[in-house]
Amino acid sequence: MTSHGWALIPRNLIDLNTALDTLNGTDSALVQTLELRFFLGCTIQETAEIMGLSEATVKRNIKFAKTWLYRRIAPSPNPLSSRV
Repeated sequence: MTSHGWALIPRNLIDLNTALDTLNGTDSALVQTLELRFFLGCTIQETAEIMGLSEATVKRNIKFAKTWLYRRIAPSPNPLSSRV
C-alpha cells in the first residue's frame, strides 16, 4: 500500500502506462522529466542538466505531472460514502 491507500498492482501499472501515454500527447517534456527522474534514477540536478531546465522548473514539472497522474489513476471516492 502507498500513503494514498492504494496498492500499485498490475492493473494500476496498466492505468499508469495509459495515463503516461495521454500526458505524453499533451506535454512530452513532462513525461520525459518523469522518465529521467523515476525510471532512470537521475537526480533533480541531472534531469535539469539533461533537459536544459532549471532545477526549480524540474521540481515544478514533477509536482505537476505526479498530481496529474494521481488524479487520472487514483480510485475515485464513493460519493455515497460521505452521506450520513
